[in-house]
Amino acid sequence: MNVKFYQRRITIIAYIALSLVIMHTYALFDGKISSAFIAAAIIKDPIIEMNNSYPACKNLPISPDTGKCPRAHQGLFNELVDCLEQDESGDQIKIACPSVAYGFDQETGKKLNTFWTYKKHILPVKELTADMEKTVPHPEYGQEPTIVILYPWQEFSVGTRFVHLPEHDTSNSYAVARADYATGQTGVDFVAHEHAMAEIKQDSQSTRTLFLKIVNDLIDRVSSSGPEHVIPYVWGGSSYLQPYKQPDFYAKDGTWHRSGNNAPYTGYDCSEFTMRMAQIAGIPFQGKTCAAIRKIQRELQEHDQLEEGDLIWVPGHIMIITAIERNELIEARGYGDGYGCIHRITLDKCFDGIQTYADLLEHHRNNTHVKFKNKQGIASDRTREVKLLKLMD
Repeated sequence: MNVKFYQRRITIIAYIALSLVIMHTYALFDGKISSAFIAAAIIKDPIIEMNNSYPACKNLPISPDTGKCPRAHQGLFNELVDCLEQDESGDQIKIACPSVAYGFDQETGKKLNTFWTYKKHILPVKELTADMEKTVPHPEYGQEPTIVILYPWQEFSVGTRFVHLPEHDTSNSYAVARADYATGQTGVDFVAHEHAMAEIKQDSQSTRTLFLKIVNDLIDRVSSSGPEHVIPYVWGGSSYLQPYKQPDFYAKDGTWHRSGNNAPYTGYDCSEFTMRMAQIAGIPFQGKTCAAIRKIQRELQEHDQLEEGDLIWVPGHIMIITAIERNELIEARGYGDGYGCIHRITLDKCFDGIQTYADLLEHHRNNTHVKFKNKQGIASDRTREVKLLKLMD
């Protein structure tokens, strides 16, 4: 084994050791759960559904209407998680995702990042062969040669990471190490440059610029792929694999649905979209709910300059400022307002009585509330607090 392999093995062992210390406090019992265990594992399927509470769920609707959708998050191939508990049947497992936070414990302040999923979706790190270990991306962005998917490739979602093998690159593709976790086989695959990028640590301004490029390019590529193509709004969604036609959604039994391949639905809600795109750009952004983002991200202060990439927060919704001069933002808006997709929109079409970012900044500083408009341009009766948050310092 070479030096690089020893370093990788040490990294994974250290990850497990850290998990043993940190995650011990999550061992809970309620009569339905068997003895707790703690171990690092890797997600072996392209996209998996996660639920905040027991039991795990499958075949979930795209979004709630008057009911509740149990989807809380989606995990991607090659992501490392911590296994905490399993149910009595051994089919379902409670995991912790180190890279996300949906809230914070009121007493301890510790972040909340545990979910239930099906055990078949993950593989304990201790069961990886030496060759399979070499295909596991380092959990820290850009720490080792890594590529990240920017546009769906094969069965893999935007945001999926692979170990990069630059010595095998071709003129138009990245070479990646890839494991088939079902068979234990490993090999080299090739991802066209148009589908991915190499992770490179950069200064904060370059990272902000990259974040904006990733967000804008994804929206533009999807819209140019076909008439009315959109990335759908998916409650708790954190993946993208295929477009849907914008008008093709309907309400049924208190939830929203779309026609087509829905196993699982891929798309984003507002906060998951922001988090996933930021992480692709190399920003250590962990807030996966609007409440968590409000707690983690710093509020714009009097001395701060509003920048493209900063965030607009209202209770239950988050938006990305993408073009200040054109008064544009990008958001994932739900179905109730007639959108049900990620889209680019101007301030005057999004808010009632707000034309420019100067207007919005005034609302932020004066603590005055705003009203949303729906797709028909009708303003809501409900007023909401609005705050501007810094993407990064």
